Amino acid sequence: VFWRGDRMLPLFDLAMLTQPGFEPSADHLGVLAYQTAPKEQIRHLGIALQAPPQRIRVSDADACDWPEDYPESWKALTLALFAREDACIPVLDVPGLDSETRFRS
Repeated sequence: VFWRGDRMLPLFDLAMLTQPGFEPSADHLGVLAYQTAPKEQIRHLGIALQAPPQRIRVSDADACDWPEDYPESWKALTLALFAREDACIPVLDVPGLDSETRFRS
């Protein structure tokens, strides 16, 4: 996806991991900024969103265990899980979503 003029960002759509016969249909784009190490260049990644993000507070007390039926495809991209409204919500490994970072040695 092009961002801020001619800058091209990788775009990740989490629906491709959970929906058989995936077809892109997100209405929103989130741009995430991250570093893989302190003082390293800041990188950006686009993520497809079905709705605008919401800010919520979580604490260590909200952590939950991996459900038995948690998809294997999500485990490699998830740092932790927290409970919210009877669901376990993933904390994503943002650099892990970026294939450029993932496959760099």
